Amino acid sequence: MMSLLLGLTQMELGSCLLNTAMGVEKEQKIRSIVDIPENEVFIAFVAVGNFDKNVLVPRSKRVEADSILKRHA
Repeated sequence: MMSLLLGLTQMELGSCLLNTAMGVEKEQKIRSIVDIPENEVFIAFVAVGNFDKNVLVPRSKRVEADSILKRHA
């Protein structure tokens, strides 16, 4: 999955990994729309599309390990 996402980025496409937490009814609807057999399991969905290159990408604040790590002697 990560290789797919990195490949999409290389092709200058935006992507977003989506979870598959859904009920049986919703799963059956999706299976019927895209013709996926019962013996295959959904593990993730990937949203793909063009994006505005002027939009900033959020990122997590990074902290030094020593500020959160406690060493026990």
